[in-house]
Amino acid sequence: MKFMFFVTWLLVFSALNPHFLLSQVPNGVITLISKIESGSNTYDDPYVIYTDTVAWRIDETDGPGKENATYMTDIHLARHRSCSQTIIFENLSWSNIVGRTFKWRAMAGIYYIKLSITHNGEEKFIRTFVQCKVPPIKPFTHPYEMPPGNHPPVPVINIINTGSGSGSYGDPYIIDGPIVQFLVDNSYDPDGNDDIRYGVCYWAIYTEGNHPVYCKYESETDPAKTFLYYDEIQGTVYEWDTRKRPSTDNTYKLILCVMDQYGEQVEATVRFYYDPESGSVMRQLTVDPMNLDFGNSTATMSINIINAGSSDLSWSAETTKGQSWIKSLSPNSGSIAVNKYEKIDVTVDRSALADGTYDGTISVSSNGGNKTVNVFLEVNAAPLPPQNIQVVIP
Repeated sequence: MKFMFFVTWLLVFSALNPHFLLSQVPNGVITLISKIESGSNTYDDPYVIYTDTVAWRIDETDGPGKENATYMTDIHLARHRSCSQTIIFENLSWSNIVGRTFKWRAMAGIYYIKLSITHNGEEKFIRTFVQCKVPPIKPFTHPYEMPPGNHPPVPVINIINTGSGSGSYGDPYIIDGPIVQFLVDNSYDPDGNDDIRYGVCYWAIYTEGNHPVYCKYESETDPAKTFLYYDEIQGTVYEWDTRKRPSTDNTYKLILCVMDQYGEQVEATVRFYYDPESGSVMRQLTVDPMNLDFGNSTATMSINIINAGSSDLSWSAETTKGQSWIKSLSPNSGSIAVNKYEKIDVTVDRSALADGTYDGTISVSSNGGNKTVNVFLEVNAAPLPPQNIQVVIP
């Protein structure tokens, strides 16, 4: 009697609480078959495998109900998943996955392998995942030395068509048209000895909400060259048209990823802005003249700092070579309204200089660009009075 009451209570409770029976769905475990060289299967330290094929299987842990569930396992790039092709094995029964090896031809990158279990065709529960990375080794052989604390070169993104901005979160680059143009260049290797000939690079452009709208990478037959080789992209101008996927706040985030042959990855991020309705808010610095020639006698000359943009311009000026003979810049900083200008008086002092020709520069920096003014002067000693003059009177 007690048993029948329990069964009746279980059926009623399960009907009112469908999630209860979900606890009867077994857990699953993803076992990575590809040889693991290192790593701990965390976000910051994924398993490292040296192979052109990622292989895994699904194993059962404790829990009844495996025959009544459906299973899905998929693999995709872990950190920019919307930019990559995702391979999915779905609607699998338990008999479909027992003893089965799942394989995918790898690209260089960091991967996320996921297992989901579905009950009654409605509720899906993520049970487990594995993270691994495939370094861009060419050819795929091992062993390779993996120095502790190794870091790949730090990439630099140069937005070309911009008149202002620093690329930061609160001060994005302001591009002068709907098409952003940029270079990947000027990397710095903190270790000083990284060989990046087989390193790869790819980038993603995000809109508000951090959802990728565009990615640049190359899938080729050779899995070691899935993305772009780092030393192949330097000096190339890349473009992307913001009109293809407009951002709701007109701001975009460009992320550049570099992975070296040890599997270490670094990222660089810049932000840029373009308003298709009112045009970008531009701060454009103009300096006139660009050359000051003091000759051999002039002590003070002037240059004009002009705001040719559409918002206030903040600026500062300094001598870039530390020339002591450029005595003063007055003023040496300020803020200029739209279509206005400010005059800088530049004063030089020749008193401590030997005869000769001198040149220097004045650097003008602003939130609307930077300019350099060239400065020239001459020093000629005064002629000596005549000496030992004899006057002969006939």
